[in-house]
Amino acid sequence: MSRRFRHEISVGVFVVAAAAILGAMSLKISRARVRDGVDVSFLFTHACGLVKDSPVAAAGVEVGYVTGLALRDGKALVRARVSASAGLRNDISAVIRHKSLLGEPYLEIVPSGSSAPPLRDGDLVTATAAPIQVDQAVARLGRLLERTDPEAVAGLLNALARDPEAAARLVGNADALAGRLSALDAEALRKFVRELRIHARLF
Repeated sequence: MSRRFRHEISVGVFVVAAAAILGAMSLKISRARVRDGVDVSFLFTHACGLVKDSPVAAAGVEVGYVTGLALRDGKALVRARVSASAGLRNDISAVIRHKSLLGEPYLEIVPSGSSAPPLRDGDLVTATAAPIQVDQAVARLGRLLERTDPEAVAGLLNALARDPEAAARLVGNADALAGRLSALDAEALRKFVRELRIHARLF
């Protein structure tokens, strides 16, 4: 083994060890910041890669960490310790996000901004959302494509190509519909979706 090769191995081992030490230090610092924290649980349909010690953030600021995961009635129960000094309320919601396209997942708390009571030990947050999994998206897309008539799609595209004004109206109507949906509250949106399902069954 040449001296240069041994040197490269030594440098690689040093870099890995330094990264591990820095990671452990950052974890200790993070935990030290939430010693005044409360233990809260979040119920998700899927954990989406969350593991013990995954970060918990609010408005992009780290406010805690995941302490454990369990299965409850077919759903993922995520336990976390959250800093009490963050001033979060018990009507918060939560989503699972990723730091980048391929980055590690973390739990993002969405503050409510209301005057509800503060979070307390043992609180359970059920207003949660998990990103759709790639395999689920592919499966749903496959089922949708199976039900789609290629000739009908081709006919629609040809009709829009012959009539640019119709295409513009279609885009405008879609934009208006999106604006109306965004203005609906949660209950009204659920009612709208239920009505769409009923009409889909009728036709």
